[in-house]
Amino acid sequence: MNGQWKKYIARTAITALVIVISVFLVYALLPVKYMHYSEYRVVKNYIHEIDLYYEKHAAYPSQDNQTIVPSNEFDNPFFYENINSDGYRVGFRIGFDEIYFYDSSTQTWNF
Repeated sequence: MNGQWKKYIARTAITALVIVISVFLVYALLPVKYMHYSEYRVVKNYIHEIDLYYEKHAAYPSQDNQTIVPSNEFDNPFFYENINSDGYRVGFRIGFDEIYFYDSSTQTWNF
């Protein structure tokens, strides 16, 4: 009976380890837009509003005077940058020093 308990405990420990490693790998391999989906959705709304502004004014909002994306750095992870007359970047901060942003000139999401 003692040998059966050792086998049972070993199998349970190996199964638990496999589950923990699997969960870690799934989380590590998920794209950022799924891990931070709520922020991603907010930025998608900002993109829509900025594009509407462009259609109405034939120019992107200036970085200093725009009111679409709140500009308080400390309380807000979102940002807007007017690159030039042809495009802008809008995105959000992840952690201390990473950002995930949409570049309108290439129409791609980048780190």
